[in-house]
Amino acid sequence: MNIFFRFVFILSLFLFNGCDSGGGVVGDYIDDKRDDGNDNNQEQTITTEYTDVIVEKAAVYDSVVEDSAGNIAYQLGDSSTYRFSVVPTYPITATGGYMDINNDKVINSYDAILDINLSSYTNNLTTVSTYLASIDDTSNREDALTTLAGLFETTTNELLKTPFTTTDENAIKAFAALYVAIKENNKEANATIDQITTSKIAVTNAITLDGNETLEDIAVKYEEQIVKDTTNTISDDIGLPNIETSEDSIVILQGNQISMDINITDNNSTKTIVNSFDTDVAVASATDNALLIQAIGEGSTYIILTAIDDSNHIASKSIYVTVTTDSNSTNNEKPSLTLSPSSDFDVDLNQTITLLITATDTDGTISLLNVIPNFNNDYAAISVSKSGIGTSEANAVVEITGVSIGNFDIHATTLDSGGETTTAQLNINIIDTSEPVVDTNTTQDAIYDAQACVVSNGYTM
Repeated sequence: MNIFFRFVFILSLFLFNGCDSGGGVVGDYIDDKRDDGNDNNQEQTITTEYTDVIVEKAAVYDSVVEDSAGNIAYQLGDSSTYRFSVVPTYPITATGGYMDINNDKVINSYDAILDINLSSYTNNLTTVSTYLASIDDTSNREDALTTLAGLFETTTNELLKTPFTTTDENAIKAFAALYVAIKENNKEANATIDQITTSKIAVTNAITLDGNETLEDIAVKYEEQIVKDTTNTISDDIGLPNIETSEDSIVILQGNQISMDINITDNNSTKTIVNSFDTDVAVASATDNALLIQAIGEGSTYIILTAIDDSNHIASKSIYVTVTTDSNSTNNEKPSLTLSPSSDFDVDLNQTITLLITATDTDGTISLLNVIPNFNNDYAAISVSKSGIGTSEANAVVEITGVSIGNFDIHATTLDSGGETTTAQLNINIIDTSEPVVDTNTTQDAIYDAQACVVSNGYTM
């Protein structure tokens, strides 16, 4: 056997039989390396036996990744990398989980459930590896891989990567087409070449590229279009909660704190924010409708909000927080307060007047809008409703109903993320217009006139 054929034979065992490390990442190192299909990734010093595998049909989170011996891999943080604590027995399968369709590193209602099983004789679990794993014989898998490379005008090496690590646009198309073909084949991986060819035409016509996209952009476009055409989003499938916040990123002056509105939507069930967050940069705590962030130390961090419903469906939302000691980096202009009516006013007894208060800040985030009515129980019944707290505009509606005659003050205060405050004050006078008003000057004039009349007629008073 000449050197070339010996090399091909050894390479085929390396790629498809899972011998030794199975072409995986085995070793003791810090970075979570991804197998990009190059042989030089395998040159590692083996000090601790573990193997990292990548699960991608879009990045897949929360999947059950298991080898043929029943060993379960655990997910490494918020990534599509899963680690076996032993050298796995191939093939490896991934069942269930969520596909991060737009590759934003967060699973939300825009994304989708992984609705096919992925499998592989290598450490990259993709739609291509799943198709190849459905072929029993090693040599037949090699032939099938070569056929795929020719059909999609790419290389076998690129097809052994993942949708977001390949450097070839045609390989990205192949990953997308194999997903469609497997779904068209009743989610069975052994799709025919005719089915794959039909799927290739379908995904090619599904998206339009302008030539300015990066490879990641192209991969996301294929993922988004495939989900739109073939798969329901998570919210359609299971009513996953969705988290909305007024800001995706904020800058806070060190030592200050801000609050932010949270809106959680869930079609089917009870929703609850379950996590708090504590780092050297910021401390955050959350309820169903508000997030409080305390700036501790200078630096940047992500705050991850997690909503879980009563069916254990989970959604996440990330907020990028930067804490600075430079007041110029945050809002250093005072927020404005607008009141309507804008000056002191009267309220008739048993009548209701509405006071509108608007806090605005063009440079930062309104974090607080307090309305404090003094002597609230003595002269008026007052209700205060607020909206937009945590955004660049916050509003308060104050309904004032006169209870007894007298006057009192209403104070309004707004605080922005830079620590600047603005206050305003109005005096409210409760009056009773139902009682007649006597003009004492007019009455006295009438008395003088009567006196004059009596004297002129010779009478004394």
